[in-house]
Amino acid sequence: MTEELVEIAETPRDKLVTAGKNLFIRKGYNRVTTRAIAEQADVNVALIKYYFSDKAGLFEAVFREVAAPLLGLLEEVKVSQLQDVSPIILTQFVENYYQVMSTYPTLPKIILIALHDTHSKEHEIIRRIFLEHVEVGVKILNSAFRQLVPSKPIRVEWLLLTCLSLSSFPFLVPPVIQPLLGIESKNTQHWQALGEHQQAIFNVFLSQIAEQKTS
Repeated sequence: MTEELVEIAETPRDKLVTAGKNLFIRKGYNRVTTRAIAEQADVNVALIKYYFSDKAGLFEAVFREVAAPLLGLLEEVKVSQLQDVSPIILTQFVENYYQVMSTYPTLPKIILIALHDTHSKEHEIIRRIFLEHVEVGVKILNSAFRQLVPSKPIRVEWLLLTCLSLSSFPFLVPPVIQPLLGIESKNTQHWQALGEHQQAIFNVFLSQIAEQKTS
């Protein structure tokens, strides 16, 4: 993250969540203490237990709030059961994704580390959230793509993998390689512009697929 968040936090709970965003997403779960969060929030550390039960509860609250634009879109997909969903939602997801990541560019690394560390507390939290929102949404989106994609070599089950690869990799590139790929990791406007670029790519791809199907 390029700089600490500045939010209007009227309650101690709001202050703790804001401090959690600044610290958890910048440093990761294990390198952050409840005391450090409380000090940055300028509240009594006992309020973490009052509002969130423990450090893990605060982390979950932070993650859900940060990921809300993405989880909300997946929830819409799940609830609609394709009645009002078209494959173009893929580009909407990319747009929402880059809006989130332009503010929290280290978040993909935090998620990746957590999901690989199967014995960690953050793994348990993120996995549970993913199962709540992502699993069903992915199945429904794959069904939508199956109606759109006409034939091989494009494989429907790999279409979302391609989307995730293009969207996630820029945030996982080691700093030494970033300049070679034109990545300016500390520039929020850069991430927003990259998101527009990726969205345009998916728009072109989907429109071409649609034309092939109707021709």
